[in-house]
Amino acid sequence: MSFRVTNGGVTVTLDGQLEAFVADLVARTQSVTVDQLRAAAEEVAAEARASWYGPNGVKRRTGQSGDIVATETVDVSRGEIRISVGSTDPRVAGSKPVPVYVHRPTRTSTILVDVTPSEWYAAPESLRGPWRPGPTGKKVPQMHKPNPDASDGKHLLPVLVRAPMKKRAKAITAAIAREVAGG
Repeated sequence: MSFRVTNGGVTVTLDGQLEAFVADLVARTQSVTVDQLRAAAEEVAAEARASWYGPNGVKRRTGQSGDIVATETVDVSRGEIRISVGSTDPRVAGSKPVPVYVHRPTRTSTILVDVTPSEWYAAPESLRGPWRPGPTGKKVPQMHKPNPDASDGKHLLPVLVRAPMKKRAKAITAAIAREVAGG
């Protein structure tokens, strides 16, 4: 069996000791790459999970907010190694998890707050909310007030997962190069 390398219009066939050396190098590089990527993905997932449910993230865990997980896919027949971090809803479509895109509240986000009837009547109509049944059975008026958690409205997955993984790419590349050179 020989090892073929193609780059553009040039094809080089390796055999013997050179083939064994290149095959060993590729195998060592793949295991080091997978280990480095897995470690970085788990670290990013842990940090993202803490922020996802932290003070500026999702306030309560529901089926819609999902969770941050690191998944690993290795397909040797296609030569594919994929380690990814993402949010998945516990519901499943087909055999794949449903991705969710939770975002922070926008600057114009409002919440409904219980108020007194006099405050409700004094407020402009655009801020008035519905009346809801109170604990005593009597209806309580509600008003739209600014959300104290109002923020930039950004989707959390790119902010908490994709950006940190891109930053770690250089460190991972340097670590892989050191491992391969040292081994």
